[in-house]
Order: sequence, then structure tokens, then C-alpha cells
Amino acid sequence: MKKLLIAASVLTCLFSSAAFAAQAPTTAQEQAEAQVEAQQALSSAQQTSPLTRAQVEHQLAVAQKDGELSYLNTFVYQGS
Repeated sequence: MKKLLIAASVLTCLFSSAAFAAQAPTTAQEQAEAQVEAQQALSSAQQTSPLTRAQVEHQLAVAQKDGELSYLNTFVYQGS
């Protein structure tokens, strides 16, 4: 039983390392593209910063005044 577990572990490590190595960029252009993608992902993550309670309450008050909230409750959420 232990030999089977050890063999399965070794095979899993070999396959996962081969898959990881296949995903790594090999050329300079691929590395540059990967870096640009990483920077874009980081910048988009920074843009989605959490709102403060006051900002959320303000957005709610604006949605109530312009009728957006009642529209959502009526047609999108269907009164639920």
C-alpha cells in the first residue's frame, strides 16, 4: 500500500512539474507579453478598491431618487 502511494505521489509530481514547465514563457516576446498581462491584471485589481460606507449610502440614495432602485426591484428582481 505504501509503495502504491509513493508511486502515485512521484507520478503526480512529475506530471505537475511538466505542466508547470509547459506554461512558462520561453521567448523574450512571450515573457514581455506575460509581464504586460500581469501589470494589466494588477492595475484592474487596484481599480476595484472597496467603497466606504458613506459612498455606498450615497449611491443608494441616488438610485432611490432617480428610480433605478424601483426599476430593479420591479423588473430585474421581480419583487423578491
